[in-house]
Amino acid sequence: MTSEQNRVLVELEEKIIKNRLEGKDTSWIETEEELIDLKHALIKELNIKEYSTYEGTRIDVHDYSNKIRYIIMENAEILESPMDTEKQGGCYVATCVYGSYDCPPVWTLRRFRDDILAHNVFGRLFIRFYYATSPTAVRLFGKQKWFHKLFKTPLDKFVKKLQENGVENTPYND
Repeated sequence: MTSEQNRVLVELEEKIIKNRLEGKDTSWIETEEELIDLKHALIKELNIKEYSTYEGTRIDVHDYSNKIRYIIMENAEILESPMDTEKQGGCYVATCVYGSYDCPPVWTLRRFRDDILAHNVFGRLFIRFYYATSPTAVRLFGKQKWFHKLFKTPLDKFVKKLQENGVENTPYND
């Protein structure tokens, strides 16, 4: 990645963060550190890959939350195109906590649901219970800071453990 591409990438990340936070309820954020953590989490949600092509180095940035793909060319020109990302299931609590259905932690949890939980009777019972209760819980409490705080740390730890055990955090269509 050239220094010019790096500069453009940082500016693009800042633009995406600003767009993602605009109009969102961030009243649950109490400290500057929590805001910085949220911004870092939003950057982590972006799928950023560097490619070498015959035209030179290219940086792909997938913003799944806004369904936009950016390509930063060797000359630091930014190409922008819409993405087709139909969501079919729902990870209600994780989507609420992480702010996006299409981000690495939620991709990990969706894979866990589909590849592990769905393959045994207790897992299927949990899935059924979860989908019966979580939409209502998120609708009633999803904007409350205690709700985010209650689930954020346990979800982070669980996602980390799943990833350490080989569950991927790459884009996932279920």
